[in-house]
Amino acid sequence: MLLLFNISPGSIHAGGAATLQWRVINATSVFISPAIGPVPANGSIVVSPTTTTIYSLTATNGYGTRVYSVGIVVTP
Repeated sequence: MLLLFNISPGSIHAGGAATLQWRVINATSVFISPAIGPVPANGSIVVSPTTTTIYSLTATNGYGTRVYSVGIVVTP
């Protein structure tokens, strides 16, 4: 299902931003947490976490559910 799930850059200073990007095929629903929610199968979003964060993408289809994770380090 997953073709791409990454965050760039992988480390930022507090107050900075990074781009979370994903591409999923053959999924009936795609959800990213924390604090993002349902998303289309392909997309990107700019995030500004205040602490080191693990983002999880949950993709579901008729065969089951898969969860993928990426992390970003936030330094003071």
